[in-house]
Amino acid sequence: MECAFKEEATKLKSQLEEGNKVRKLLKDKENQCQKLQNEVTSLRKEVNERSTSIKKLRDRSSYYESLKDTILSLEEDLEESKKQNKDLLQAIEKQENEAIILKSQLECAFTIRQMQ
Repeated sequence: MECAFKEEATKLKSQLEEGNKVRKLLKDKENQCQKLQNEVTSLRKEVNERSTSIKKLRDRSSYYESLKDTILSLEEDLEESKKQNKDLLQAIEKQENEAIILKSQLECAFTIRQMQ
């Protein structure tokens, strides 16, 4: 009977050791799982940060494109304005020349009248 108890004790001890191994393995797997969850959380955070950065860069790019379009439009307006100013300057010079001619004709007519 003592032999049967010894065998039972050995068997139970073996089962206990096997249970301890399984518990240790389970704990190791839980730790691995927690590490993986932490890594996933960290990667999600990084992805969100990069997505935010990409959105900011896209917004900034759109803003610069808009500025570029505005600058091009203003350059066109400036060129048109320069052309109009040149045309106006030529018109003023033409009117000044006509005024000089009219003044000269008026002086001539005045001199002729005084001579009569």
